[in-house]
Amino acid sequence: LFHYVNKVFYIIKYVEFAFMWHLIHQVRVPTWPRPDTYFGVPVLSLPAGFFHTYFLVSFTFVLLNVLMVWFAVPARRREKDQRFSSPISADRWHLLATDPVEVAMAAAAPGSACSGIDDLHGDSSSLPSRRVQLL
Repeated sequence: LFHYVNKVFYIIKYVEFAFMWHLIHQVRVPTWPRPDTYFGVPVLSLPAGFFHTYFLVSFTFVLLNVLMVWFAVPARRREKDQRFSSPISADRWHLLATDPVEVAMAAAAPGSACSGIDDLHGDSSSLPSRRVQLL
């Protein structure tokens, strides 16, 4: 639900952007003699190049937003869903484990090639007992 509400929000923002620039263009290039005030608000007299550059920069950011919201994020979401929905076989699990503690615990799991702390360090006679080590 959030995904669709978010897209509606962005559509409203795109319409708002177009309407805002329509009003700016209407004030900057009126069909009648340009007043000094527009609805009682003084009109700032800046060069047309400023508004043209500002529009292009704003439009560039809107296009980047469109690419992110409508293409990049959904593609990443599909990739993530596919990654988490496919089962991971036991022989590939060690490739995903990056935490050394997780790797050691997976190695010490029953039925694995390594049966515990003694196998990890070799001879258990040189190590203190596990109970003493925990205390």
